[in-house]
Amino acid sequence: MELGARLSKPCNKILWNLIHVHKYVLAYACVHVARCQRMLQAYVTDVVEYVFMFFKKVLMFSKKSRRFLEIVA
Repeated sequence: MELGARLSKPCNKILWNLIHVHKYVLAYACVHVARCQRMLQAYVTDVVEYVFMFFKKVLMFSKKSRRFLEIVA
């Protein structure tokens, strides 16, 4: 019984340390995932913004071209 009690203390300490380290690793992973998610969201927002700007310029160009063709014709 005494031997089991002595063995359980180091085992409990090892398990406690593993759980403690696991909590920090999990917290770091969550922070990393959140950072990646924010970066991806910013990238997607920029891409959507550029696409809308492109379509706006195409629309303006087509309006100017139409006016020019009406004047020439």
